[in-house]
Amino acid sequence: MRRERFVEELESYSKQLEEFQSFGDMQEIQRYLKKAQALNQRLESAAEKVKYTLREVLSQMKVLKLT
Repeated sequence: MRRERFVEELESYSKQLEEFQSFGDMQEIQRYLKKAQALNQRLESAAEKVKYTLREVLSQMKVLKLT
């Protein structure tokens, strides 16, 4: 369940990224910047989730090898 939700989040980020291709109005540059910063923060958070999950999996693998 967690994995499916995470994949949905990543797909949402991908769609948001595609939206940037249509940006071009210099009057909206501040709005674009805010959107980019928000997306960047979400992507950084996603990367941290991946790191945490990998650490958990590797830790469990080590425990299994020891037993």
